[in-house]
Amino acid sequence: MRLALNTAPPAEPILIADVEEHSRLGAGYIAAMSQTDIANIYISAIRQRCEAITRRQLINATWDLLLDGFPYNRDPIEIPLPPLQSITNITYVDPNGNVQTLPSSTYRVICEGAQITPKCQPGMVFPVYGTTWPATLDDFETVTICFVAGYGADGSKVPEGIKNWMLLNIANLWENRETETMALGRLTQVDISTLADGLLEDYRIYGW
Repeated sequence: MRLALNTAPPAEPILIADVEEHSRLGAGYIAAMSQTDIANIYISAIRQRCEAITRRQLINATWDLLLDGFPYNRDPIEIPLPPLQSITNITYVDPNGNVQTLPSSTYRVICEGAQITPKCQPGMVFPVYGTTWPATLDDFETVTICFVAGYGADGSKVPEGIKNWMLLNIANLWENRETETMALGRLTQVDISTLADGLLEDYRIYGW
């Protein structure tokens, strides 16, 4: 199985104004210093690192989950990158080599939906009662599940613990732009890690 990004998130969970407030820089400081581009790079880099650590999708994005066939009988398929918002469609290659779309009435989706909680778990999809998954061609990546995941179109519902971790790390990158510094004729390694990694521990998803 593998994941392919279909539609990237439209925004970041942290705004430049948030960085300025957190770092006590004053409103408009980053733009005045012509540092908007580098600040956006830091925000994006830290968000991607956060998503990699937690295995969550922070801002809504559309993904394709590619499988080498359906599970046995009615066994559920776990959808990664919680919170799952919705399943857009499920397509598969039948034994004759034709691409088919599975009717939404034939499967059930378990997801947080409108009641997304900070520590929500991966969603699931499985055939409705009394049915089974259809047969597929005996080949690779014969099933594609297109799904939308994320805490919303902006950062308003992203858990505070995650946003706090991001702000601490963005501020660290802002203050320490190199991994080595020269002071008093001595080359010194700069530790750009954070003591706040425990903030993410409760949000980690294991198994993916």
